[in-house]
Formats: sequence, structure tokens, C-alpha cells
Amino acid sequence: MEDKYLWLEDIQSIDAIDWVKIKNNESVQKIKSHSLFSTIEDTALKIFSSVDKIPYVTIDGEYVYNLWNDEVHIQGIYRRTKIEDYLKSIPSWEMLLDLDELSQKENVKWVFKNFQLNRESTRALVFLSPGGSDADIMREFDMHKKEFVANGFNLPEAKGSAHWVDKNTLSVARTHGENAETDSGYARTIREWKRGTSFDSANVIYEINKSECITYSKDVRTISETSFFLGRGIDFYNVEEMIFQNGEWIKLNLPPKVEMFNIVKGYYIVMIKEDWNQFKTGDVIAYDLNSHECKKIFSVNNNESIYSMRRSKSGLYIIVDEDVKGSLYKLTLEKTGDWAKVKIELPLNGSVENLS
Repeated sequence: MEDKYLWLEDIQSIDAIDWVKIKNNESVQKIKSHSLFSTIEDTALKIFSSVDKIPYVTIDGEYVYNLWNDEVHIQGIYRRTKIEDYLKSIPSWEMLLDLDELSQKENVKWVFKNFQLNRESTRALVFLSPGGSDADIMREFDMHKKEFVANGFNLPEAKGSAHWVDKNTLSVARTHGENAETDSGYARTIREWKRGTSFDSANVIYEINKSECITYSKDVRTISETSFFLGRGIDFYNVEEMIFQNGEWIKLNLPPKVEMFNIVKGYYIVMIKEDWNQFKTGDVIAYDLNSHECKKIFSVNNNESIYSMRRSKSGLYIIVDEDVKGSLYKLTLEKTGDWAKVKIELPLNGSVENLS
């Protein structure tokens, strides 16, 4: 059968963009014509711009970080405050980056994507998307001066990721550079980029076939150390990861259908997404990064599903949806090497969400 919409594959073509604009406008007009549209829109805008909403945060070191939007800060401001100050009824926020001001200055509608601090918390990688597209730019940010570094680690618009190896080195997987893109449109190479050198001259440390989906690098930090991983997405469902240990990359002995989570007490916590060896779909596995052996630490019943997991200082919290109702469990690694599980009692018939 002939695909009459194949020409839309060229998403940057004027014809494709015009076609999407027309179809979007048709949908918008149909939605706006509903009798309840104005009421729902007004309610949603009040909720979105309310100063009483919860400022969802991320924690890094002694600070909590938050992207804040309201009726004044449409694009948002990225800010921080110390943990002890955040616990006050009215925290004193320190503004780091004003997206509305930057958008106006550069005449680009910047959408915030990510903010990655180095281990010393002196510099950050800021990822900004023009208009909210999948691709983004990357700029280095000075945390003391609260400004971008003119001749720092800066890259033009592309898809992909990057993270700090040390304060003068990045691991970069992006569709920037020659032959750096897979047939799926994602990064196929990982480069180690040293400060003061051009990105094009950065050493390629890993690459996948163009026919595969994506490659990526990431760092997972604990209080005492940072672990570095390389990832290979064979397709959208099957992945393979390697960890850097003792000067070499070691493949993790895990199935291709698995959801990676975080490192807790030297164990890489993952969730199995299909039956594998003695493990069943939905099992939570603690993968020992020293012995490279697996141990099941949590499983769900037929009427349950894992909603999310969160690392803590002492262990791991798991939120489970049980007949669409939220339950919370805490797992703690004991000296014996076993994982103790405790269900935390909560009000009945409610939902549970992570706040940080």
C-alpha cells in the first residue's frame, strides 16, 4: 500500500510545517468551540500560575533546585535555596537563570531542558530547547558569577546528552559532527571532550551502527563516588549498558528489556521488563556492581504495578499502584546482605507521588 503521507517524514520542510499548522488549527478551533472550554482554561491557568503550588525540587549537595513558572515568569526561572531554608514556610530563593529575560534578549523562546552540576558545584551544563523541540543547545554556566561561560563547553542545537567526567572533561553523545546520527535520528557516537579543544577533534570512545537506535553516556552519583556508564539502545525496547571499572568498560550482565534506576549501597537497582532466568516481569533486581550478580529484592502481585522508585540515604522507596491506589514501601540493605521490606502505612484510597 502506498503511504500518501510519506512526504511528512521531512519534518523541517515548509510543506510539512504548513500542513501541521493547518491540522493543529482545526483541532484548536474544535476544542475551543466546546461549551466548557473557557471555564476549564481559566481554572487551569489559575492553577498553573498560582504562587501556592508545590515547588517541585531536585537535591544536589546542600541545595535544592527548582524551575518556577507563574504569570510573571512564563518561560520560568531556575533557582536554588539551601535545604534548611527550603524547610521554612517562606524559603529565600536565589535566582540563577531567568528564561524570560534570556528569551527576550536573544529573541528565542528558550524552553528549559536540564541543568547538570559538576562534582564541585562550580560549573553547570545548561540545556535549552528553542521552542520546546527535541533538540537543544548546551552552554556552560558559572555558578559563582551566575552567567554563561563565553569560551566554555558550548554546543549548537542537536539531539543528545552530555555529562561531567571531571571539571575539565565531558562525555558527549550528540548528533553534532560528521556521521554522528543513527537512522532513527539520535546520537551514534560518544566523545570525550577536553576543555580548551574543539569538539570536532574530541576522541570518539564509543559508537554504534547507524541501523541501531541510540547511544548515551551517564554518570550516577552517590555521596562518596561517581559511576560512569555507556548505553546502547539497540531499538526502542532493548538496551545494553557498560560500566567503567578498573580502567576498562565492562558489560552489565542484564537482559535487554530492563529499566535502569539508580545506585544504592553499591547495587544498581533495575526493574525487569520481561521474564529472564529465574526473574519475572516486574521484579526489582539489585545488581552487585562488584560481583556482577543479581538478587531479587522486590516483586509485585497481579493487581499491582510499580509507579516509581526513589533512592534515600538509608535505602530505597518504592511506590506501588495497587488496584489504582498508591502504596509506599521502604527497602533497607542489612549487614547480612539481605534487603528488609517495610510497608509504610498511609491514608486509604489515596495516590502517592515523589516530591524530590
